[in-house]
Amino acid sequence: MTRQERKEYYYWLNRRINDGKIEKRCTMCNEWKEDTIDSFYMQNKSKPELGLVPACKICLTAKSIAHRLLNVERARQSIRDHYYRHKEIYNTRAKAYNKEHREKTVEDHNLWVKNNPDKVRLYYVNHRDHDISNKEWDSCLSIFDYSCAYCGISEEDHLSIYNQVLHKEHVDDKGYNDLRNAVPSCRRCNSYKHQADMEEWYRKQDYFDEERFVFIKWWIVEGYKEYIESKPPYRVIREKNIEDSKYHFNLWSVDEMRNTLEIIATKNRKKELKINIEEYLTKLSNN
Repeated sequence: MTRQERKEYYYWLNRRINDGKIEKRCTMCNEWKEDTIDSFYMQNKSKPELGLVPACKICLTAKSIAHRLLNVERARQSIRDHYYRHKEIYNTRAKAYNKEHREKTVEDHNLWVKNNPDKVRLYYVNHRDHDISNKEWDSCLSIFDYSCAYCGISEEDHLSIYNQVLHKEHVDDKGYNDLRNAVPSCRRCNSYKHQADMEEWYRKQDYFDEERFVFIKWWIVEGYKEYIESKPPYRVIREKNIEDSKYHFNLWSVDEMRNTLEIIATKNRKKELKINIEEYLTKLSNN
């Protein structure tokens, strides 16, 4: 038997012609199905000459679902890894969809917020906003020459590329929430670093610079002391009311690292809220 004859033999071993159509038998369920991409996946989309896979789409889908159910954490990690490898593509698609379906997106978001108050509260606790004044941040930007502390991109270039100013980045993700733990960072560095250890992450980057690294360490240990301001033992955060779309101010208690703990009071005007709480704290101190 020649090579060509062997190829034809194995080709027709699991195939047949039925009503003028070529059918292939699935190797998993043994059912005969039309030998097309409607019933079988391609082995390689970039190389269609390789043909279709032996098992049908239904069987492979069921196998994939079963594997994910048996390996939940591994499947979740795989999804997360794929997202971070293709984050720009995901963000571009999301922005295009949100722009095209603006009203539906806002309506769905408001409904979710209304039905999940506990998750919203947990989000505000876990996703911390820096407790840094404008004056403190201007000083920090000036010290770092208005550029990213990690890669060195200037704020002007960052604005033209990302249409954003430099971010306030937590050097230590679980550290202080004020100037002593903040450096200016571009969108790329802030996103890629995420919750990783700063030194471990930074040394793996192609743009690692020993001089910049030493300067960051100096800033979070000594440099900030000249510019940090004393702050009251509370924080005022503006939030939007989902029901009437009006803004109100929540007064949050803070821990020693300036992280928000719980809401003490709520007012429509920031000024009134600050005056009331200052009077309250004064009375407490006098007592």
